[in-house]
Amino acid sequence: MIRIIPSISVSEGKVVKKTHTEVGNIIYPIDPVSLAETFAEHGFDSIFLTDLDGAREEANFHIDLLQLIKSFSGCHVNFSGGIRTDESAQYIFENKADSITTASLAVKHPEIVASWLISYGPERIFLGADVLDGKILTKGRLNETGINVADFISYFADRGLKYVKLTDVAKAGALEGPNFDMIADLRKQFPQIHFLSAGGIRHTDDIHQLESLGVAGVIIARAFYEDLVSLDDLVALNNRK
Repeated sequence: MIRIIPSISVSEGKVVKKTHTEVGNIIYPIDPVSLAETFAEHGFDSIFLTDLDGAREEANFHIDLLQLIKSFSGCHVNFSGGIRTDESAQYIFENKADSITTASLAVKHPEIVASWLISYGPERIFLGADVLDGKILTKGRLNETGINVADFISYFADRGLKYVKLTDVAKAGALEGPNFDMIADLRKQFPQIHFLSAGGIRHTDDIHQLESLGVAGVIIARAFYEDLVSLDDLVALNNRK
């Protein structure tokens, strides 16, 4: 059964959504801590918290929100943004994150992330794969690497990786539907990996199609914030037996 996982991206303390095609961020008038509490009250047990400032500046600016969201929601919180060193990873875990997603560091220093899979375990280290035209982007989706997504995943799959947060950047926030072909291809290549699909969700049919492809989870943001998928629909999907 596919899991529904809400995503909260923050910049300067505000809930935002960054898209590949639009200039700047879309700002939503929602308090991030209250939003996390709402998700928890409706039965969601996990939240992805992305620090867009940290991803851009390579520093962790929203530890306060991480602590508050964890304390008030009680959800499993996966944190990403600005995690570049052993010290920063340890710091994030010490400040209540249950797991982290790493993307840019996995490109620049894959050996560090491979060591984290051993030291922290594959349940706590997620690989972030931000993809445009089949190639990996880094630095908050601003830097083109030329690295093929399958090659990127393969290195870590051989070293015990379990979870990949997969985002087609052209689809993220665009409300054009996920990249089903890419997802299906990667699922065939890496059947042991639990893929979490982010970006492009327009309606519940997209979620059902992802489920049919064997995707482990779908990460929801803009479709919920802009009422394309209702909270009731997400709750119903998440509570199926």
